[in-house]
Amino acid sequence: MNSHGGMKISFITVDRFAEESKTRKKKKTLLSDARKLSDEELLRKLESLGIAAGKDWLGELCERYRSAEELSQVLYTEYDIKDSDSDWVWLCTTVLWERWFPDVLNLEMIDDMMQLGYQKLARKDVAGACEAWLSYWRAAVKLMEKWKIKTVSEFDVQFLQTQSLFNWCQDFEMELGNAALGDAKYRAARLQFCRQIIPLFDPEERLPKENMRRAIAESCFDMGDAQEAYKLYEQWLEADPGWGWGWIGWSDLYWLLSQRERDYQRAEQILTRAIGAPGLRDRADVLERLSDLYEQSGQEEKRRKVAAQLDSMRPQSHKSRTIFQAATATSEPPTYLAAESNTSPVSGEGRKKIGRNEPCPCGSGKKYKRCCGG
Repeated sequence: MNSHGGMKISFITVDRFAEESKTRKKKKTLLSDARKLSDEELLRKLESLGIAAGKDWLGELCERYRSAEELSQVLYTEYDIKDSDSDWVWLCTTVLWERWFPDVLNLEMIDDMMQLGYQKLARKDVAGACEAWLSYWRAAVKLMEKWKIKTVSEFDVQFLQTQSLFNWCQDFEMELGNAALGDAKYRAARLQFCRQIIPLFDPEERLPKENMRRAIAESCFDMGDAQEAYKLYEQWLEADPGWGWGWIGWSDLYWLLSQRERDYQRAEQILTRAIGAPGLRDRADVLERLSDLYEQSGQEEKRRKVAAQLDSMRPQSHKSRTIFQAATATSEPPTYLAAESNTSPVSGEGRKKIGRNEPCPCGSGKKYKRCCGG
């Protein structure tokens, strides 16, 4: 395990950074180099270091350790390996492990699975990324069961990946939502994943749990079970009436996310009820959404009143604006949700930074940070 600025970094992460770096040292042997060698060449390299490795020997050790890195560190001590040769112990055990015992999962294997998804995402292959990540998640669950890991934070301590499970799971939920726009099967996958991951967060990790709950309700709604989505929000908000984004998510189902006739009145009732909720968090966001609703439904007088409330809550330089206004001063007004005959045209006045987890105002249905805000 390496350390950088007090932060521990695994061998696989260091190797990955070196592989991607344009300043790679010529004499540095990396995992990609070791993977080009045959089993016999890898075994001879270990033998030259005094390690008489074999398939039975390695198979027994693989069951006892979480990673080839953990195993190699034991071998360093047992065989008195010099620092100059230590890389080869990890490289050889990593490659032989993945070739001989691919079903005995370890850190290096699952890190590759996760990174494959990010590579596909970088190529705009959202569905491909989701398929890679579904495989990764199944592997991660198996490791949790094997090593009796109960929480996401505990997993991140025991398996120090290039990207943490905590951060990845939020990316995965979002991309499942984007993939579902092109293939409905990802709605069920998103629903199942969110239900699985929520119990694994620590009690104090409220934000990711709240985001996953919103995704569950949206998935139910998109799968045609609107009543279940409504019921879930009612239950959650009864337990936690201060959850501002819960009220927003519930109201969104009636207009912002609705593919049918929009029920602005019901959405307004939910948001005004939220404003009166005790201990409301993210009050400004709730008011902004109410302002958006009024603008979209042509209720200008009500919109101005809410805008005045928002302006009184903020410094002069951060006056309220809406998600329906254009993202840049030179762009045309967005058409998102403005096409219906019973709505008012969108004003081009004013500009707003759209929340990165908001629906993109271009109308794609994707979240802003994976669309125009990417």
